[in-house]
Amino acid sequence: MGYKIEINWVLKLPSHQIFQDKESLKEGEIYEFEKAEERLYPLNLPIELVNENWEILAEISIVEITISNGKTKGKYKVLALPPTTRKSLYYKYF
Repeated sequence: MGYKIEINWVLKLPSHQIFQDKESLKEGEIYEFEKAEERLYPLNLPIELVNENWEILAEISIVEITISNGKTKGKYKVLALPPTTRKSLYYKYF
């Protein structure tokens, strides 16, 4: 018997869960997220928030996660908004 869990160092969210432009996100604010399947994220360490196109929207810190019933729910705090030139970094290289 096994247990499947995914470890992520980037929070990639669908468009209905995030704002499409970084101007809508506010530094210091806390937002909620939900992902299918069971996932682990580093707590209180900086990671990137990206959209479906792998464009960087913000540097964030996961402050809370709950894993139950095949889903992961949590909260993240926006630490910094990246310059526009860095926004497409993941899309270009991944």
